Amino acid sequence: MKDEWLPNADEIKEYPQLAILAALYATLNAAINALIAAHPCNDDELIPLRRIKLLDLADRVIGHASHLESAVERYRVAIEKELRHGARRISDR
Repeated sequence: MKDEWLPNADEIKEYPQLAILAALYATLNAAINALIAAHPCNDDELIPLRRIKLLDLADRVIGHASHLESAVERYRVAIEKELRHGARRISDR
């Protein structure tokens, strides 16, 4: 999904789920970036044992969020294909 992509009012009227999907995508992107910033990885750094669990959990959240982000993108593309069959495209409005 393009970072700048947001559904317009007509698109939301026809496919209401696009509104929450755009918000979900943006939230997932922000969460991934925040976790990466909070837990930078430096291979030369010795990591205290107490932080290893936090890093592992952050890595898992990032992985799950990335998978969900991909699923949201695939869903948006499927809706765009459906709109194309009706001679209308989300990105052309």
